[in-house]
This record gives sequence, C-alpha cells and structure tokens, in this order.
Amino acid sequence: MVQLSSLAVVMCFLATMATTTSAATTIRSVATADPVDCRVGEFCVSPDPFTAITHQDVVNGLWKPRDETLKDYVLAYTSALESSKKFVLNIWPEHCIIGTPGHNIVSNVHAAALEWAKKKKMGIQYVLKGTNSFTEHYSALRAEYKLSYDPATKLNQELIDNLAKASKVAIVGEALSHCVNYSVRDLVANWPASRRKDLYVFTDCSSAVTGFESVGEEFVADMKTAGLNVIKSTEYETFSLSLKSIESFYTCSIAV
Repeated sequence: MVQLSSLAVVMCFLATMATTTSAATTIRSVATADPVDCRVGEFCVSPDPFTAITHQDVVNGLWKPRDETLKDYVLAYTSALESSKKFVLNIWPEHCIIGTPGHNIVSNVHAAALEWAKKKKMGIQYVLKGTNSFTEHYSALRAEYKLSYDPATKLNQELIDNLAKASKVAIVGEALSHCVNYSVRDLVANWPASRRKDLYVFTDCSSAVTGFESVGEEFVADMKTAGLNVIKSTEYETFSLSLKSIESFYTCSIAV
C-alpha cells in the first residue's frame, strides 16, 4: 500500500514552490476491460484476476476473445506485448472504473493538489490514460500497443514538452512496479540525458503491486543507474535546500 499520507505531505510541501502540477489517472470501462476473456470449453469462463495469458495460449486456443472477430487483433496484441520484453497480457481486477471511487484521486492527495492550486492561483493539468480498452496503458505517456486510429495511444509529446519547461520534475504515485515504472522509463527515453538530474522519484510515495516487488526494485535500481534522483519524501527537508533558487517545479502524480 502506498503511503498516501506521505504523498499528500510531499504535494503540500511542493505547493510552496511549484509552478504547475499534473495528475495522470487511468479510466476504464467495465464492459470491455480486457479483449481476451473467454476460455474455450463447453461454457465461456472468464479468467481470474492476475491470470497471465501468453501469445501461445491464444494460438493454442486455451483463451479466446468473446468476440471471435477480434482473434487476429488479439494474436497481434499478445505477440506485440511479449516482443516488448516487458510482460505478457495480465488480467487485472476491475479497477478505476468510470463512476466509481476507484477512478477518483485519493481524497488527501486531492486536497493537497487543490491547496496547491489555490496558493498558486493556477489550474491542475489532468491527463487521462487507459481510455482505449483494446490496449494496456501503464505509462502516462503512451499505451503499450499503439493503435493507428486512436491518438490517445501514441506518445504524449505535449505532456513531455510541458514537463521540460520546468526546472525540476518530482514523480510520485502508483504503482511503482507498473504505471510509475513505465511512465518514468518513457520519460527518460524522451528526455535529454543532460537533464536527468532534474528528475526526482519519491520512492516512499509509491509501492509495487503485490507479487511484483522485484519489478519495482529493478525500476528503482535502473533509475539510479540512469542518473535520476531517487529519494524518500522524508529527505525533503534536505532536498528543499537545493530548491531555494529554483524558479519552477513540476509534480507528476501517476495513479492507476
């Protein structure tokens, strides 16, 4: 469980110096949460949460889409996921469903963001991700599978350009193993190497999905190697000393 109280403290702290803030949140429709959700047999049985479905499973007919017209797409999709060397298709519990509390920003984090907006007399940039049910969208910057007909699945260069206007970028949110992980990796891949020290990841304001702790640890290690500042929010008193001369600061809250 992410330490949301710490997250709120960090956002309140940054409110005194930030010039802009952004929050990315996942949006899902329960009707089409996953394209592969029917096991072959006498009855159509949906997979349990956290079921991993490989491309070969689909080829062998172990799993199939409820809509048979999507079979070619599902084959291409699962193949592309595995070719990325990151993961196979994973069935997640229903979450971030439109109209449910899970789609909202957590209350104390939201309160901190609103306090920032009042102090700075500026609006918050909300970035929605996961609007297309036919692809995973872990990263706040792009979907895992680019769909030519949907610009929302492509790299969000506008968000990257906005981040680049800030002197420093602080990154917090959920989950360290997935959405934060791939958001930051995509940002680093499209960020000047000379400015990596301007990126800050607060590790105690994020946590890995249970069972994926090693993925979160690998991400943290990789970002340290890449030259990012990877610190805890409890270090922000020392951290704040380096911010006194900073004109702008950008906080990026990544939420699933």
